[in-house]
Amino acid sequence: MVKLKFPRKTLYLNIILCSLALSKNLAYAQDYFNPALLLNTEGSNIADLSNFEEGYQLPGNYRVNVYINDNLAVNKELNFYQTAKSDSVSGGLAPCIDSKWLLSLGVKVYDFPDQETLARQSCIDIKKYVPEASVNYNFNLQRLDMSIPQIWIRSDARGYIPPSEWDEGITAAYLNYNLNGNSSDKSDSVFVSLNSGFNIGGFRFRNFSTYNYMNHHTENIHRSRWNSVQNYVEKSIIPLKSELVIGDSTINNNIFESMGFRGVRLYSSEAMLPISMQGYAPVVRGIANSKSTITIRQNGYIVYQTNVNPGPFEINDLTSMALSGDLDVTVEETMGAIQHFIVPYSGIPMLLREGRLVFDLTAGQFRSGNRDQDNPTFFQGTLSRGLKNGVTVFGGTQIASKYRAGLLGIGKNMGHWGALSFDMTHANSTLPNHEKSQGQSYRLLYSKSLNELGTTIQILGYRYSTKGFYNLNEVAYKSMEQLEPEKKFDEFGNSFYDPSSYYNLSFTKKGRFQVSVNQNIGKYGSLYASANYQSYWNAPKDSKSYQIGYANAFKYFTLSLSWAMQDSPNIFNKKTNTIAASISMPLNAFFGKRDRVNNEVYSNSSVVRNSYGSNSIQTGLNGTLGEDRQFSYNVQQGRNSQTGAFGIAAAHVDTKYGSAGANYSFSDGGKDKSLNYDFSGGLILHSGGITFGQTLGDTNILIDAQGAKNVKVENSTNIYTDSRGYAIVPFAENYRLNRVALEADSMNEQTEILNNVQNLVPMKGAIVRARFDTRIGHRALITLKHLNEYVPYGSTITEESQKVSSIVGKDGQAYLSGLKDEGTLKISWGTSETENCNAKYKFDKDTSDVGITKLQLNCQ
Repeated sequence: MVKLKFPRKTLYLNIILCSLALSKNLAYAQDYFNPALLLNTEGSNIADLSNFEEGYQLPGNYRVNVYINDNLAVNKELNFYQTAKSDSVSGGLAPCIDSKWLLSLGVKVYDFPDQETLARQSCIDIKKYVPEASVNYNFNLQRLDMSIPQIWIRSDARGYIPPSEWDEGITAAYLNYNLNGNSSDKSDSVFVSLNSGFNIGGFRFRNFSTYNYMNHHTENIHRSRWNSVQNYVEKSIIPLKSELVIGDSTINNNIFESMGFRGVRLYSSEAMLPISMQGYAPVVRGIANSKSTITIRQNGYIVYQTNVNPGPFEINDLTSMALSGDLDVTVEETMGAIQHFIVPYSGIPMLLREGRLVFDLTAGQFRSGNRDQDNPTFFQGTLSRGLKNGVTVFGGTQIASKYRAGLLGIGKNMGHWGALSFDMTHANSTLPNHEKSQGQSYRLLYSKSLNELGTTIQILGYRYSTKGFYNLNEVAYKSMEQLEPEKKFDEFGNSFYDPSSYYNLSFTKKGRFQVSVNQNIGKYGSLYASANYQSYWNAPKDSKSYQIGYANAFKYFTLSLSWAMQDSPNIFNKKTNTIAASISMPLNAFFGKRDRVNNEVYSNSSVVRNSYGSNSIQTGLNGTLGEDRQFSYNVQQGRNSQTGAFGIAAAHVDTKYGSAGANYSFSDGGKDKSLNYDFSGGLILHSGGITFGQTLGDTNILIDAQGAKNVKVENSTNIYTDSRGYAIVPFAENYRLNRVALEADSMNEQTEILNNVQNLVPMKGAIVRARFDTRIGHRALITLKHLNEYVPYGSTITEESQKVSSIVGKDGQAYLSGLKDEGTLKISWGTSETENCNAKYKFDKDTSDVGITKLQLNCQ
């Protein structure tokens, strides 16, 4: 190549003349860019690039993030059409939007002039009706900005998402499973809970079933039973901001005590409100003297069951079937000893925002899991209304054949002094012995958070009932008392009488006091205390439960101390005092900075003593392994004053297909041995097949990455796509914007995802699909020749079966991804039949793991 040299003055003069000529042409002709300037090779061919001279992008459907006045409103697929405007930002595209969609976003379309004509238009120019408005589209960012004066925007609450953007999900079925089993020399037992259902057209069919199996070897007792706890169908009623339930379910109500029913329920859904417009399962604490099984019942059904090691325990992941109603807790120890106590469970003061109306209507049969109760037909209705000055009024009624009750109440937000509510219930009852009874019950609830002192009074409540007051649950009993509870066997084959089946309606409730306080004392740790006191008419003594605890995390260890006392009029329960102390030390602290160590290892020790003289001491190691800490282990050794030496070895693993664990233990010096095991997970059956995953929530997201296998879901714990590109993201937020993204670093060499982020707004109980556009196949840098010459610069190259396209660069080179093992490429550089050709390609098996393959092809 010959380099030309010019004198500097001559060069400056030519630049000035060219600038003047160019400015003159700009006044009379459109911009023109000569693509030959990109090439420095003589004789190179140039394709017809007239389609790109004006900077246009292709019109069509694009999924974009829509911002209104710089606030993200929604993620939506819109149709874009070509405009006369050409710039590098919008690509000459403008969105096609109608008045209905603008109205859903909160724009006051009904105030626009000539609204009837406007409603018939599929694409409107909002600037025609609001001159101060503007609509700007950024093609590269896929972002649509709409600037609209606030006077034309409806005043919606912060976090408002229009119902038109709510996703009712796909047609699919699901199954949640949990299995907990035990095997010992004396007996074998299995507990299985299945939560299943399917969604179709906005209707959600649900079933919750349990299975209990027990085989007692020494007494030759074999039992197995399936129990269908709940069967119902539900549907979201969007205009009423409510949910409709038909079938067997539970009333979740803070006004009356919760109860199961078979019938129809229509109730206001707080989840449909924006997060800024929305206003409790309690923490269950206790102390286990030895390895124990904890069973929690509500309304006669088992809602939670797990195994714990000796020492203090805390259950903070309880998902109850109801928002109120006492929790019946049974702690069954290794050697047959039983602790039994009640955790009162009721809602906080019933305060609503000004103007908010909440209703709950139920009609059907009373239903419980207790065979000692009848199933009377009843109606229950409640209504709450938020008034000015922080006042809420509420009321309700319960009507059954042998029961009539009415309730009136008021709540007040007292600002700095907390929140308070008071209500009174009057009830007329016909008891199982056919006696008539009537009485009143008065309830006072209070809550307060002293942030400046680090104190939280979670709930403080007091209820006083007169001697003749009964609730519907009590009236449903078939007899006045049950003093001979059912004989049962624990997981180790020891017999016991189930205290939860004991009742005596002559011991009517009189007064109840409950309080839970948490106090943060800064660097000195934290304290918690709770008290539950229930007095009775005619009972020999009252029921009391007190707990106090302290915890602090020091530099190299964590210390906790706790005390618990339980006492009740139950003839099978004795007063018990228990104290416990535990210390945990991270061994990583001795290996330098803790963040340098991937896996945590802890040494822990604990001491437990109760008023029966039983002492227990143990020590051991526990920790986690794996990049996502998906594997955990626990090894313990100790001694109990009554049962002798004991030991525990446990392991648990979490995978993308669920979790599994095993626990081997021995006690009494090795005489009693047992093996516990558990499996849990979920699956979804959909149009693409069956996808397995971790335990599902009420609302879930199904990722469809179209063949992108083993790709990690961003901000998840061990969730990866399967071999077909599917994955399940459980526990999505109802009626909220859920961001789902795939980690680009986890993709293999043959996987590309064009849009790795999706924003979804699922409705309650929905299974929504997050579809990602992928290119699965080979990546190649291809050199193309036609008649022994490189194909023209700017030619389009397409692989039609995979819908892959690109543009040819210098020396006939083009980059393509997502190619099959073999196929045909179509190359075009003009509009005539002679200005295109085809080239066949084929990849060798040895190149399957190569990042980018280089190919040279002749185009025919």
